[in-house]
Amino acid sequence: MTIIYYTDNSLDDKIFKKCQDQLLLAAGSIPIVSVSQRPIELGKNICVGDIGRSYHSYYTQILEGLKNCNSENVATVEHDCLYSAEHFEFIPPQKDIFYYNINVWFVNCIDGKYSYYSRKAQSQLICNRQILIKAIEEKLLQTETGYPSEGRAKYKCEPGVCDHRIEFIEEKKKWCNNYKIQYEQFRAEIFKTEIPNIDIRHKSNFSIPGSYKKSNKFTFTLPYWGKFNE
Repeated sequence: MTIIYYTDNSLDDKIFKKCQDQLLLAAGSIPIVSVSQRPIELGKNICVGDIGRSYHSYYTQILEGLKNCNSENVATVEHDCLYSAEHFEFIPPQKDIFYYNINVWFVNCIDGKYSYYSRKAQSQLICNRQILIKAIEEKLLQTETGYPSEGRAKYKCEPGVCDHRIEFIEEKKKWCNNYKIQYEQFRAEIFKTEIPNIDIRHKSNFSIPGSYKKSNKFTFTLPYWGKFNE
C-alpha cells in the first residue's frame, strides 16, 4: 500500500497541519507520496507548481502521485480529511474494482456539527494502482476534449461510481468512438470501517456536495473522535 496525498495548498494552516499530523499517525509505516502546488514536508513530496484549482489540476496531481510509487494498492487522501488507522488496513479483494469507504462524516468546522450521507468519495478510495492510473488518465483526457462536466454523465464522477448509469454509458461510448479510444466500464463497491473518517467543511473546499445539505443524520460527537472542536 502507498498513500497518495494531494493538495493545492489553499487550506487554512491550522486544519492543514492537524490533518497531516493525523495522517502520519494513521499511516504508521505505510509510505506517503504527497503531491502539492507548493513544497511541503510530508512523505515523498512532489511539487507540481502553481497549476491552479480545476478538475484538470486535480487529476494531474493524483496521476503524478500514482506514477511516483510502485505498490500494488493505493489509498487516495485529501488535505482536509481526517483518517483512522483502520481505514488503511483495508486490502482490495479484487484488482479490477474501486473500493470506497462509506463510513465518512462531514463536519462543519464552525459549529462542530457532524452530518452523514452515504456516498462514494475520491478521498475514501482504496484500489489497485494500475486500474486507477487507467481511470485517471481517461478522466484527464476527458477534461481536455470537451467531455461533459455536468449532469449524470459528467467526468467529475469518481472512478467506477457512475459507470452503471445509462446516460454515462451512452456519453462515454460516443466519446470513445469519436476519439478512437477503447471503451472500458469500471466498477465500484463499498467497504465500511468501524471508526469513521471525517471530511471537514470549511471556507475553501474545492467542492461542497449537495449531499451535505440533504443529510438527515446529525450529531456533535463521534466514536474515537469525540467533539470536533476539542
